[in-house]
Amino acid sequence: MRGIQGSLIVASTLQIVVGFSGLWRNVARFLSPLSAVPLVALSGFGLYEFGFPLLTKCVEIGLPQIIFLVIFSQIYAHLLTVGGAYENSGPKTQISCRTDRAGIVGAAPWIRVPYPFQWGAATFDAGEAFAMMAASFVSLVESTGAFIAVSRYASATPLPPSILSRGVGWQGIGILFSGIFGTGSGSSFNNMINVPFSSEAFVAGILAFFLDLTLHRKDNATRKDRGMNWWDKFRSYKTDTRSEEFYSLPFNLNKFFHLRDVGTYNFGVACSAFGPSCLIAGTTL
Repeated sequence: MRGIQGSLIVASTLQIVVGFSGLWRNVARFLSPLSAVPLVALSGFGLYEFGFPLLTKCVEIGLPQIIFLVIFSQIYAHLLTVGGAYENSGPKTQISCRTDRAGIVGAAPWIRVPYPFQWGAATFDAGEAFAMMAASFVSLVESTGAFIAVSRYASATPLPPSILSRGVGWQGIGILFSGIFGTGSGSSFNNMINVPFSSEAFVAGILAFFLDLTLHRKDNATRKDRGMNWWDKFRSYKTDTRSEEFYSLPFNLNKFFHLRDVGTYNFGVACSAFGPSCLIAGTTL
């Protein structure tokens, strides 16, 4: 856990820098509906295979089967305990199987507040950190497809590239807090080559993005085939009045994260309190 904490903390810097610096915005500007389709589709299908693949073959039978299995397995375990099936069993068996000695519910605290580094000080290993950064980059690409899908699912306007980049940065902050508070989710990947190519959405998105860039971008017919005429209105945050409604930050955070469609985010207001050393974050690319 301490190694996972350290790896997550290091990996979070990748998305924070790429997102808040505006680098991912520059990448998203070249994204078209044509290349976004396989990315969004494979992001969904990649999760679909983990959601009870056998159950989905026949939901009418599979879902009730799981519900009844959980209910009756608990009843059956209680009957075995009451009937004395574990009276002559060893201590480990009784603790694991008896419903009156497992102590899972009774030992669980009513209220538990997580705190930073609850598993101890985070440890940092170069191999684990680079492997987690590879996984972080894969999740960055997959999240791009997820963000596009969520915006359409919420009946919002297509994401401006600056908003997409900002979302990646905030996702990096979420990963940072996950590492600080000792989340149980992480990765034990030890091969940086297997990590990217194990994600169908990552491979499809990168391949579609590359092939899309090989097309003649200034030709009107090609732009129409790529679907760019649908997204042209939303390439800038200020060209559509609904952008403020859908994508403005709560608690007046837009004051600190000035959106720019050309250049980086302007952190001058947020950094001014820390002196001249932070002014470099407000420069334009």
